[in-house]
Amino acid sequence: LDGGVAEEEQATGREEGQGDDTAQRDKDAVPLEDVPLGKALCQLSFAVLFLQFLSACASGLTYLNNLAALVTSIGGPVGGQVVFVSLFSIANACGRLLFGHVSEHYLHTMGVPRTAFLALAAVLSLSGSAALAAGAPLSSLYAVSLLMGFAFGGHWSVVPAVASDLYGLSSFAALYAVLQLASALAAFVFASWLAGHFAAAAAAAAAA
Repeated sequence: LDGGVAEEEQATGREEGQGDDTAQRDKDAVPLEDVPLGKALCQLSFAVLFLQFLSACASGLTYLNNLAALVTSIGGPVGGQVVFVSLFSIANACGRLLFGHVSEHYLHTMGVPRTAFLALAAVLSLSGSAALAAGAPLSSLYAVSLLMGFAFGGHWSVVPAVASDLYGLSSFAALYAVLQLASALAAFVFASWLAGHFAAAAAAAAAA
């Protein structure tokens, strides 16, 4: 009985020690200044963040918007993209939840910056794109859809949080609106215009 009480006291002491470490880490963290919109837009870090978000939206939206043509081109049935769109959507929601929660947890408990999770989401997105570029068969689209959707959702969760960490909250709404342009540009330039151009060129080459 005494041994059990001692173990409980030791466990309580460890939990209190971990809590004290977390509180001390949060206390020692240097708060970042609120950066005005004009100044933030002129910083290299914002340009990098915007381009990162643009590339993530481009890969995710290009895959999602052209799934119907992709499925039929590799031997799938007409309308077979429905299941892959559903998998992408489910993974997208899971990515937003998990990346948001995990990045917040490790930031405050271990001091891991959110940009590390942004890099992880980029690696996952790159892996899915590389699999498609290598000529993934129809059966692999289940895994690719989950991977691309998870990475896409992770970016949408982490990028706004990174922006608030870097530039504060005074101009956050305006900065978030600017970041939204990355999604619009990706949808038009990559998912529609560029993908359509390459599809038309491939169709013309096959017909020749």
